[in-house]
Amino acid sequence: MNMLDLLRKGVRGIMNKMRKRLMIVGSILLIMLVFTPKMYAYLEEVSYNKNYLTIITAFSEITVLDTYTEGDDYYLKFSYDSQMSIDKYKIKDNIRTYKLADKDLYDKIDLKLDYAGLVIETILPRKSIPEDELRKFELDPLLILSNQAYSKYIKVINLGESNMK
Repeated sequence: MNMLDLLRKGVRGIMNKMRKRLMIVGSILLIMLVFTPKMYAYLEEVSYNKNYLTIITAFSEITVLDTYTEGDDYYLKFSYDSQMSIDKYKIKDNIRTYKLADKDLYDKIDLKLDYAGLVIETILPRKSIPEDELRKFELDPLLILSNQAYSKYIKVINLGESNMK
């Protein structure tokens, strides 16, 4: 073996090591490219859940009174007619006005129809509401109806038509 053969063998060894390292780095980059959006979505969800309490609640015994718009927002005015809940939650004024989720829901509402109930979504910012109240809302979601101050966090996401006519 002469000096040229040793040099070639050494260069091949270095090239093989570089290929292996390049494959490892490429694999890591590919894994990061594939999983980064999922990791970002997961971290965003964890952060969102840490900052907000989301409650979805359905209740019945309502009477739809009116719908209206203010700018790009759509609203539903209704009366909550469950005497048992009115007494339990000490509701002084059973007339409520909540924002509707979207225009499609607004367009579906017919004031001539009777509705069996509705589904509301409440998104409460954890930083602006005392922790003890948040725990109460987690345990009893309908408690949110007892205080009109929380109406700004509530939106109607569905209405159920009554089958009884």
